[in-house]
Amino acid sequence: MYPLLRYRVRLPDPLKALLTALKDATYDLVVRQAQVQQLEHRGQRIVSSLYDELIADPQCLIPRDAWKSLGEHDSRSRRVCDYIAGMTDPYAEKIYRRLFVPGFGSSGDEL
Repeated sequence: MYPLLRYRVRLPDPLKALLTALKDATYDLVVRQAQVQQLEHRGQRIVSSLYDELIADPQCLIPRDAWKSLGEHDSRSRRVCDYIAGMTDPYAEKIYRRLFVPGFGSSGDEL
């Protein structure tokens, strides 16, 4: 075990209760807002759709250098998951639009 991992921060009970209350309030006032939930669902749909599409033919749909750099001894599913996990949000949205939005992108497009 890494030596620094043995240290733990402990809060006194009143501060621990305050922190819990602040976390709960943040969750209720921010995370549970409809706009945030819509974005979360949108992100889930993008990731799920990308996975379903890329797993069908990863060697064709994932850039060759990226496919080769993924663990060659891992399963196809694991490699596709790793590729998607490494995407930034803007890149994932761009690939999603290229695959699913008619008229988006062209053969001259560069990633």
